[in-house]
Amino acid sequence: MQNAEAGILAATYRDRMTVTRRNHVRNEKTHEMEPQEETIYEGVCCALSAGGNNAPQKDSANNRRTINSSYTIFSLPDIWCRAGDLAEVITEEGQTYRGHTGRSMRYPSHTETPMEVEEVV
Repeated sequence: MQNAEAGILAATYRDRMTVTRRNHVRNEKTHEMEPQEETIYEGVCCALSAGGNNAPQKDSANNRRTINSSYTIFSLPDIWCRAGDLAEVITEEGQTYRGHTGRSMRYPSHTETPMEVEEVV
């Protein structure tokens, strides 16, 4: 059940997110545990926000510039990700961001999930 504030914030979520999680299931024939990808959420409303300063930083050790790729996903309070889940966020403008999540932090009005973006399409 959502509170009124959650409903107000949800009206600002214009991006869509799909989350998959690697679980281990027992193979009935071999009785061994095998990894299996499971879709946890598909097409849920969210808002992707660039976290902090995404300006290029100088990496002196490797003589190159790196970009901070830390983002935060805002979603409804009942959306929860584990550290290491694979998330794909499609923005309202059509850009696709793929990467791994950190552990979600729930609040009564929303959930915040850190995301390390590995690919932008």
